[in-house]
This record gives sequence, structure tokens and C-alpha cells, in this order.
Amino acid sequence: MLVAASSDRFRATIALGPVASPIHYDGRYMYCDRNDEKEISLRSPIDWLHCVKNPLYVIEGEVGNWDGSIRMMKNENSNEKVKFFKVAGHDHFTVIA
Repeated sequence: MLVAASSDRFRATIALGPVASPIHYDGRYMYCDRNDEKEISLRSPIDWLHCVKNPLYVIEGEVGNWDGSIRMMKNENSNEKVKFFKVAGHDHFTVIA
């Protein structure tokens, strides 16, 4: 999602089960300083949805991240280029398969 927000190089971008912010990862997967607000914002797709210039398709299974991060981004989004798709009967992993 951050690639789609930072460049119009690609005709379209697909994001599979992203999180709105790296703080949504638990400690095992944290790859930046969670106390640095600027760094967290720079790595948070929810803060950059307005910058997307080409189609961005966010896809997740209904049993995956949908009720957390994805729903949060969908509710915050006002950019018509960003579309969210919930896939019934799938979770974060089976939607990819």
C-alpha cells in the first residue's frame, strides 16, 4: 500500500491482508521503533490513502484482518482509487490460495 501511495509508476497495485499501522503487529513482528510517532506514521498505510493516484485493490478474507485494520482503513478512506474487497469464506491465508 505504501508503494501505491508513494508512486504512480504502477498501473494498479494489489495489497493482500495489510495492516493499517505497524503497531497492529505484535512484538514478534515489530520492525521499527513503536515509540517514534513519525516513523510509525511513515509506515502506516492509513495515513497515506489520500496519496494513491492509481487503482489500489485491498483484498482480505472475511476471517482475516478484515474486522480490524482493513475495516479501519475502509472507513477512513475517501480516495475513489482505493477499493476494499472482503472475500467470503476465506481467512488471511486461504484468500491468497
